[in-house]
Amino acid sequence: MKKTVEEFLREQGMEQENIFDILYPERKGEKRNEEHISRSEQSSVRTDGTFK
Repeated sequence: MKKTVEEFLREQGMEQENIFDILYPERKGEKRNEEHISRSEQSSVRTDGTFK
């Protein structure tokens, strides 16, 4: 039986937020290169890396 990526990551004990960060690493606020974030994006990213 094939598992979805989310099912696999849940089995590994990952949190829902981490699943999103792994699937879409370019949207992770804390770990990407700050030079590539536009001004409008900077205001929408919280300090903990989540979006407003």
